[in-house]
Amino acid sequence: MIDSTGYDVYASNMETISARVLMLVAAANKQKVLTGDISTAYLYAKAGQAVYVRLGVEFSLYDGAIKPGTLATVEKALYGLPTSANKWHAHLANTLLSMGFKPSHYDSDVWYRPNGKDSYDYVGTHTDDLMCVSHRAEEIMETLRKTYTIKKVAPPEFHLGCDYKVDDNGDWCIGTKTYVEESLKKVRAIIGKEDSPNGEDRLGKEGNPMAESYKPETDKSDLLDVEGHRKFQQLIGIGQWLITCGRMDLSFTISSLSRFAAGPRVGHLKAAIRMYKYLNYAPDKWIRLDPSSHKPPGELESPLEGLKDSSEEWSHCYPDAMEEIDPNFPTPRGKGMDTAVYFDSNWAHDEVTRRSITGVIGFIGNTPVTWLSKRQGAIATSTYSAELCAAKIGTEEAITLRYMLRSLGVPVKGSTLLIGDNLGSLISTSSPTSPCKKKHSQIAYHYVRECNAAGIISVRKINTEYNYADVGTKALGKKSFWEHFRRLFG
Repeated sequence: MIDSTGYDVYASNMETISARVLMLVAAANKQKVLTGDISTAYLYAKAGQAVYVRLGVEFSLYDGAIKPGTLATVEKALYGLPTSANKWHAHLANTLLSMGFKPSHYDSDVWYRPNGKDSYDYVGTHTDDLMCVSHRAEEIMETLRKTYTIKKVAPPEFHLGCDYKVDDNGDWCIGTKTYVEESLKKVRAIIGKEDSPNGEDRLGKEGNPMAESYKPETDKSDLLDVEGHRKFQQLIGIGQWLITCGRMDLSFTISSLSRFAAGPRVGHLKAAIRMYKYLNYAPDKWIRLDPSSHKPPGELESPLEGLKDSSEEWSHCYPDAMEEIDPNFPTPRGKGMDTAVYFDSNWAHDEVTRRSITGVIGFIGNTPVTWLSKRQGAIATSTYSAELCAAKIGTEEAITLRYMLRSLGVPVKGSTLLIGDNLGSLISTSSPTSPCKKKHSQIAYHYVRECNAAGIISVRKINTEYNYADVGTKALGKKSFWEHFRRLFG
């Protein structure tokens, strides 16, 4: 990215999902995990632009030969200069390259190198924060310490907005308690609901993030004034980062409310505050990192159960179907992991526009690593069409998970389970002889079927009450809501 002065100012950072995947790889291969913080990181790099300063009298005190007002050039990438982040990123990249690391294809800020025959060493970088996954993590950190001053080298406790702990079974868990607590403090200040001097909680509590009967699109309450508008946008912004860090239970609520950020109403603000009352009720939720084979919450069935098996006919429908695998991927090493993606849709969910909504939750092993709740881009004229659209998004997520693992040299076990609950759409994407006559549905229809024919996905049906993706498509009652999240949060 080039700024208005013509200098390159772009500097990327490791994605939050990459940290979850690295922790899973460590758990699968029994590798050590260390994190650290590079002190005054930018000052290791050279300034990327010509900057001049007049020296003050303090320089004369250091060296009498330097006269006050002497013109000097800035050599180091000072904090605040537009190019500093870019130059520091390049400096750290050169250091890792010299140690034999290469950037992965999925996330260029996750670096890998072979470690013997059985595994890889990994280093994830986020500005000056490091995450090292390796059987010899201490050795890698010591090598980096020859170049940089690194503080707090230890197994992770708090990294990139997430808390880390080892549970009673010895499994790593990722949570957001620290950020939730800080968020609730900010929210209380924003809405004027700070705890009373005697410690009384004035915010309140709710058992789920959105009332089951509430429809933001039909809210006819008064538009918020400028101050109320600002408060609403702050609450939504805090919630979006919470979702990124791991609070997938907020996905539907934020998805439903955020599209009114340009013109929110009094009722929308109340709904956003209710979400934080729920967080006040359930601040401490953890995702347990379990790389073992995926265990669905209910029985999985083939959509073609009881029907004639015609799978051999895929070659007639899609003769060139195959999974594209980058020949430059690292050689698979270590323990393989399987993947699963749950998808669902809520047809004509929006009572004003009649847009449907898609929910998707992706698993690596038995751990949820990615989630989304999103309105569909076009109006679906039937449940069948809405489910096909959701299946396409789920399939794209499956491809992303497989690409991510292969970029890290992790063996991918079998096809990705694509799990839904609408039998009609599942049969259409599983049976070569099942036609689709609706032109507006055919792109999603052929996309999912071709991926099925290529062996990328394996379509399965699950009972609606066990479909994890249901939490991204509607405001659930407390009972249904917690039945899902007791399974998703370890």
